[in-house]
Amino acid sequence: MKRLSVRSRILVVVLALLAGIFVAHALRIGALRRELAQHAIGEIEAIRQDLLSSGTPQAATTTTVANKYLLLGETRGKVSVYVRFGSGEARSSPQVYEYFYVRRDGEWILTESGRCTGAACQVRARKQFDK
Repeated sequence: MKRLSVRSRILVVVLALLAGIFVAHALRIGALRRELAQHAIGEIEAIRQDLLSSGTPQAATTTTVANKYLLLGETRGKVSVYVRFGSGEARSSPQVYEYFYVRRDGEWILTESGRCTGAACQVRARKQFDK
C-alpha cells in the first residue's frame, strides 16, 4: 500500500477539519432554530387569538437562524407566520407576520416585528401553503 505524501496528509486533515466544522455548525443552527421556534410560540398564539374572530385560519410557520458572519458574529433569527382564510376559490390572500430576533447572553430578544405585504412575502406564503 502506498503511503500518502505530506501534502496529501495535510489536505486530508484540512478537509476533515472543515467537514467537522460544517457538521458542528449545522447541528448548532438546528438546535437554535428549534429553540427560537419554542420561544416564538407566544407571538404565534397572540396572532392566532386575534385572527380567530375572522374565522378559522390556516397557518404555517418558518424559522430561520444565521450568524452575521458565516460562522461567527451575532446570531440572528426570524420567525415568519403565514395565515390565510377560506378554502378553494373563496380563499383569501395570505397574511405574513415576521418577527426578528437577536441572541444575546443565551436569550432570544425580539428586535422588531410587523406584517409583510410585499410581493416576495406573498410568494413565500403561497409556497408554504402549496407544500
